Amino acid sequence: MARSYDEILVEVRLILALTPRVQLSALSKRTHIDRHLIERAVHELTGCSFRDYRQKEVAVQAVKLVAETNALMKQIATGMGYRSHSAFCRMVKRATGITPRQIRRKAQAST
Repeated sequence: MARSYDEILVEVRLILALTPRVQLSALSKRTHIDRHLIERAVHELTGCSFRDYRQKEVAVQAVKLVAETNALMKQIATGMGYRSHSAFCRMVKRATGITPRQIRRKAQAST
């Protein structure tokens, strides 16, 4: 039985939540869904490429962790699969326009 694009995207989201930096080929192997079908489903439902979608999902997870926890940025970066804290901070700033420290300060100021 063929999976719908919606079902494929749900699987993609679940795996990205567990393994944020998963590559498309690894995701394809893990889900037993052809990589081209994953790309089509993501593009059809989100309007962006798998790579861009993955980056957005990672940024959303990162912002949530930064804003809602007291974990060190280095701990969050490592937990999300980044080897360096600075690469993590650059990704967050590129995705949101502000640094993780600024995100945390705003979150703390609003509580």
